Amino acid sequence: MSDPVIRRWRDRTVIRILLIPVFALLPIGIFLCLALFGATAGELFGGRDTGTFFFVVGLMCFVVVAVGGGLGLGLFLRRKGHNAFNEVFEGLGLVGSGYLLSGRKYEGSHGGRQVNVYVYASGSRYNRRPIMELFVEAPVGGRMGIGTKNVLSNVAAGLLNKEGIGGTGLDDDVGVYADDKNWAIGMLDANGVREAVRKLMETVGKYELRVINYMPDSIRLQITNYTAEVLDQNYVRSIFDELLTLAGAVDDGPRPSERVEPSQMEVNSRTNRAAFTPIACGIVALIVLGAGGAVACALVFVFMIEGGGL
Repeated sequence: MSDPVIRRWRDRTVIRILLIPVFALLPIGIFLCLALFGATAGELFGGRDTGTFFFVVGLMCFVVVAVGGGLGLGLFLRRKGHNAFNEVFEGLGLVGSGYLLSGRKYEGSHGGRQVNVYVYASGSRYNRRPIMELFVEAPVGGRMGIGTKNVLSNVAAGLLNKEGIGGTGLDDDVGVYADDKNWAIGMLDANGVREAVRKLMETVGKYELRVINYMPDSIRLQITNYTAEVLDQNYVRSIFDELLTLAGAVDDGPRPSERVEPSQMEVNSRTNRAAFTPIACGIVALIVLGAGGAVACALVFVFMIEGGGL
């Protein structure tokens, strides 16, 4: 596997898969050993009933410590993360509120433009990825994507029947995708845009990935696997300044050959993500009902066999 992005993701995921079970099973093993030790000592000095008592008490203590400690640690880390986010984004004049279980969202204005920010974690149990999305309102009227070239981006471009645009003047590992290629090149040629794109695409962490999306009503930067260095107020301010450069070029730059209006999903993704909650709940409900139906069918089938119906 030669692609550097995929290789870094693989190495990071393998490490998490190996370490998480170790740290999860270690306290369980310690408490079980203590419970068995207490039961053995109690049986030696006080009889079987005393040993059983110590064993049960040990298990109860383990449950209390595991559940209470887990919840307490989770709430502590959640509060600590929220404080770090608030210090950065509320310090820039944005208003924060909760998003998903542990994320935050912020909205307000910067440089005279509406901005929206979402910080959250996404992914599977062994590959939770911190994600930061920053939106700046701009009357783009078209769609363009800018991202690091790798196996995943090539596959996505193929599925969407998109071809990378050549002659962009950006680094060789940065791909540009758009339906209106002349408009995309014209936007990159606008004053200060190419340099702003270079700065926005410059990663900080080893596993970091960045994508810039020109959407019909805004410009979006997504940073995946961001590190603590990104959570700096001056650094975030510089990101907003570069996004404002892109937005300013939209006001004065070329227009797409055919103006595109934002879809409702694009509008909601920037300003009203609560609209996706019923959809997510419906998907979860379908999964639960499907799993329950499969189990019920299996049980009916077993009962029919046991009762001689088949």
